[in-house]
Amino acid sequence: MNVKIVVKTIVQNYDSRILVLRRSLTDSYMPGEWDLPGGSVEQDEDPLLAAMRELKEESGIEITELSPIYVCSARHNRFAITIVFKAQYEGEAITISEEHDAYEWLSLEEFNQLDTPEKYKIAIKYI
Repeated sequence: MNVKIVVKTIVQNYDSRILVLRRSLTDSYMPGEWDLPGGSVEQDEDPLLAAMRELKEESGIEITELSPIYVCSARHNRFAITIVFKAQYEGEAITISEEHDAYEWLSLEEFNQLDTPEKYKIAIKYI
């Protein structure tokens, strides 16, 4: 069975707002969609280290204290396991990657209004 492992991180700032990134309109995957920072775990990579790597690559944030809060699975074009972490970020500087063209800090209510996968809305309940 071909299994893909995906990591996402719910980052909250000092005001309990949640960081979301908008995928670039030119990105091949989910163009224009709002998403949590994260991505695929590379072969033989620890999921926690992958979450830290993806967070740094996509937002410029370096956080070493992440806690896993939610795990789910789904089958689309292949079977995927998603691990959602949470983290606190007290800084303000965000440097988005080329995969993204915007970012926002949203309240929980604003986040729940986004058209994001249901698994993220479930995970948010565990922060």
